[in-house]
Order: sequence, then C-alpha cells, then structure tokens
Amino acid sequence: MKARFVIALLAVATLCASAIAQENTAEDWYKKGLELSKKGSHEEAVRAYDKAIEIDPQNATLWLAKGQGLRSMAYGFSGQERTTIEEAAIKAYDKAIKIDPNYSDAWGSKGYILLQIASRNKTVNMDVCNESLYSFDKALELNPKDANAWQGRGTLLLGLNRFEEAIESYDRALESEPSYIGASQGKAQAFEALGRKNESAEAYDSSLETADREIEAANSPENLSQAWVSKGIVLQEQGRNEDAVKALDNATDADPKNEMAWKVKGYVLSVTLKRHSEAVEAYDKALQINSNDPLTWQRKGDALKALGRNSEADAAYDKAKELGYQE
Repeated sequence: MKARFVIALLAVATLCASAIAQENTAEDWYKKGLELSKKGSHEEAVRAYDKAIEIDPQNATLWLAKGQGLRSMAYGFSGQERTTIEEAAIKAYDKAIKIDPNYSDAWGSKGYILLQIASRNKTVNMDVCNESLYSFDKALELNPKDANAWQGRGTLLLGLNRFEEAIESYDRALESEPSYIGASQGKAQAFEALGRKNESAEAYDSSLETADREIEAANSPENLSQAWVSKGIVLQEQGRNEDAVKALDNATDADPKNEMAWKVKGYVLSVTLKRHSEAVEAYDKALQINSNDPLTWQRKGDALKALGRNSEADAAYDKAKELGYQE
C-alpha cells in the first residue's frame, strides 16, 4: 500500500514537472501574451513576450508581437513616457527585421508606429515621415497585397498633402480588401481636398455602406460599438453632425468603455454643434477610461472655457500640459 502511494506521488510530481516545463516554453509564453493582448492587458502581454524572447531570442515573430504590444500600450501614456514606449516598439520591430529582413508585417508595423509618432507632432518631421514611407514601401515590395500597409501609406501621403498619391494607395488597399472603411474614408478626404466633390461624395457613401454592413455583422458589443464609431466619423466628415451624434450615442450604448466613441462625441458636440455642456460630460466619460490623454484634457478645457467656467478650464489646460500637450 505504501509503495503504491509513493508511486502515485511520483506520478503526480512528474505530471506537475511536465506542466511547468510546458508552461515555460516560448510558444506558451507567446500564446499567453496574445491572450493578454486580447483582454487589453498590454503591459502584462509585453512581459509575457519578454519571457518568450528569453527562451527563443532569434524568433522574429516574438519580437513583432512585443512591438505590437508596446505600440498598443503606448496609447495609455503621454509625454516622455509614451515616447519611450514607442521607441522601444521601434527597436522590437527592428530586431524582427534584423532576424528576418523579408518580414513584411514587421516592416508595415514599423511604418505604422512612425506614422503614429508623426501624426502627433504639430510640425511635420520629414525624417520620421520619410522613414515611415520607406517602411511601408518595403512591406509592399515584399507583399503587394497588404491592405493595411497600403492604407497606412495612403494616410501618410494624405497628411503630407500628396493627395493624388494617397488616392492611388487607398485604391490599392481597396483592391485587396474592398470593405476597408478606412481606405474609402481616406480616399473621400483626398478627393475633397482636391475639390472633386462628386468623387468625394461617392467615396463617403461607400464608407457608410461598409459601416452599415459592419454594424449588421457585429458579433460582440465591442465590434458593434466600433462600427458605430466608424459611421459617426464619416457622418461628421460629411457635415451631418446630428446624425453623427446619434451614431456615436449608439456606439457608447453598445460599449460604454469605448474611449474613442466618447472622445469623438465630445469633439462633435463641442467643436461643431457648440453643445459644450454635453461635450464636457462626454470628455469626462473618456477620461474615466483613460485619464492620461492630454488632448482630451485640452478639449475639455476648451469646452469649459466656452461655458465661461474659466477656473475649471485652466485646471484642465494645466493637466493637459502636465501630460505633455504642446500648443
């Protein structure tokens, strides 16, 4: 009896040891990181990817995953902290590219984070823009059907007022992915900037049709909310501001934790409709979700100032500057 008990204990110990060993493989840490990322736990996800990289440091996929985790994580920070995280993400992408120079996803992701950095600057940093464009071009050289890279390239060129080139990039994105709402939306903006109103209207209509299909197909509150945000943004860009607010109301009803929905709603209410009290409420909802966004604090300050609530506006402006907002 005693012998059988000892054997049973040894069997349990062996199973436990096997489970621990399995949990410590690079693949398991990688999968854990992906699960954490899906839950929005980006800092924990990055730590999991680091564990995987310790075990398998020459795995380009792990470095790409770390870069993606850092890029997502950066949105929750501001000022120098955000810059530091974004620089770490670029280093992770560069490491993936060094391991595998033909890794198109790593090139495209690097292009996006450089675009992200460039879009926050008040003045155009052509060095960053050129590096972003080079990264997108490299990704597309390796994978000409990469809709995300074409979309990023188009957005970069749109920001540089290179409208015809932007339209060409958006068209290539739509060739690969006809329902890419960001591409049809960007295309509409480029046509509008060129004064080609009929083509702009057609592109906006296409964006709205895509948004409606996404709303119908949404399989979760989060997806439904994001689809309504997309529709709201297109409606606002068309000048249909009351309709935009209704769409954004649907977005926040579907997912009250959708920070972007509250921020866009605040902007439409305050900047275009001059309904500043409602805008302050929307900005407050966004700040409950992420209190570290300097632009939301700045826009809340603008809405408070428009209401004559100057001391509160000054406090909001001070908070924006503390978090890194620059005029």
